[in-house]
Amino acid sequence: MEDLKVEKVLGEFLDVLKKAKPDLVPLINAEYSTIDSDKETAFFVETYRPLAMDFIKKNEDIFKEPR
Repeated sequence: MEDLKVEKVLGEFLDVLKKAKPDLVPLINAEYSTIDSDKETAFFVETYRPLAMDFIKKNEDIFKEPR
């Protein structure tokens, strides 16, 4: 199985997002002119992993505030 490539996954997501929300293209291009895989991986681990675990555990508190 091929290793997960953060640059590829995030790059594909950003391409889809640009097509869906063209008004965000300048912001996306400025923020992600290059993708730092270590930085993005750390952000995912710190931000989304706990949220995903709460979602899996059906913790409804995650829906009480906007994210």
